[in-house]
Amino acid sequence: MKNIDEQIAKTQAQINQLTNKKKRLISEQKQAERKKRTKRLIERGAILESVINNAENFSNEQLQTLLIEIFSSEFAKGKIKNFREHTASEGNPLF
Repeated sequence: MKNIDEQIAKTQAQINQLTNKKKRLISEQKQAERKKRTKRLIERGAILESVINNAENFSNEQLQTLLIEIFSSEFAKGKIKNFREHTASEGNPLF
């Protein structure tokens, strides 16, 4: 009986270790995803500021309104569709 109880305790300790390792790995994965998203947002913000002169003088709401206005036009929708199709046909889907 003592041997079985020791095995159960040892197995439970291993389960606890693996559970903690799983939690740590999930946490690391989430942190890596957050860093990747943050980097993407910074890069895209830099692209936006490089394209729009004096973009720093616009409020976030003004920039949002401007982008919505621009990208809701039929011309922009057509360009986006063509760009998506072009990149997808190259094996490099954009969206």
